[in-house]
Amino acid sequence: MSAAQDQQQQQQVLDLSKLGVQELQSLHQQLSSELNQFTSSMVALQRTASKFAAAGQSVESLKDYKEGQRMMLPMTESLYVPAELSSTEKVLVEVGTGYYVERTVEDGTRYCRGKVMEIKDQVGELSRILQQRQQILSRVEVV
Repeated sequence: MSAAQDQQQQQQVLDLSKLGVQELQSLHQQLSSELNQFTSSMVALQRTASKFAAAGQSVESLKDYKEGQRMMLPMTESLYVPAELSSTEKVLVEVGTGYYVERTVEDGTRYCRGKVMEIKDQVGELSRILQQRQQILSRVEVV
């Protein structure tokens, strides 16, 4: 940490003993709200990572199929339709907001793994922030 960041962090330290009851209640409410939002975000990110991991496994499993092979294609978690596999070499990967890119099976698998790692990094950072907020909240509750 640089000296400027350390100095800035020291300036942000708040002496809780100097706060009034209403200020402490407001701070408690704000921290509780932030914790709920961070927790919800972390759950959503973990769910997204799981979906990318499952997608990567599905793409990778294409090597076990043959072109023209019939299979059940999942439309939702509980709805499947019969389909015929037109290619075992190329896949369409959604890259965001309804845009798809054709990739090889290897590139599709690599893309999914990369997204899982990226999301895990975000979850780690969010977890660190969440722990900091929980520590602050526990100090506010003690006062």
